[in-house]
Amino acid sequence: MVTKAKFGRFISETSKMVGPFPILICFLVLQISFVFGVVERTFAEPVDLEIGNQRKSGQFSFPGNQMSPTILNGASFVVDFTHYNDRAPQRGDMVLIRSASDDTQAYVRRIIALPLERLDAQDDTFIVTGRRIPKRQIDRNICETLIRKSGLFERKSHIVCYEENLDEARYFIFGSRYSDPDRFRPISLNKNEFYTEADNRSFGSDPLVSNVVHRNRILGKVVKINK
Repeated sequence: MVTKAKFGRFISETSKMVGPFPILICFLVLQISFVFGVVERTFAEPVDLEIGNQRKSGQFSFPGNQMSPTILNGASFVVDFTHYNDRAPQRGDMVLIRSASDDTQAYVRRIIALPLERLDAQDDTFIVTGRRIPKRQIDRNICETLIRKSGLFERKSHIVCYEENLDEARYFIFGSRYSDPDRFRPISLNKNEFYTEADNRSFGSDPLVSNVVHRNRILGKVVKINK
């Protein structure tokens, strides 16, 4: 894995040998891939997720199916880093989240519950402070089309497709026919804590990613998905 320290040493040593101009060209073609559902920068600068204070927006690509069928494997999307400067993240927003274990990595999730709310689940449906999140199973033909586009057709017998409606947001999600109805334990969120989920829930929860996210780890809002 390429770290910021290693990249910095590479830039320093290379610039001494060839000068600054080839380095600028390298910036244009450099892409650093992270592991397990994190994003890949397509900017002309080295990876540094401390860009929220310096840039208004940025384009990323997404390796993995964690947000399918909304963001497909390899699709690019735009993150607005200033969106939450004067407003709070809202239920249903797709957000870029800094990893708690490595601040050079980030991933995308959807906000399900807000600070100070209580979250429970029944029959694989979320209940937020007593209010059931509307969810309905969609037509199987439409579902199989979404599964095929997501590159998950070999798992079609395991996947069930739903339309979920979170306040202003309406979107499709993947669930599992074999999910454990007792897997979810009630959560009471603290101040500045949000509960997030992937849109692809057919694999179960990612053990390397915490669903409960502090506000200071939310970098920006996904505002556009490039089809």
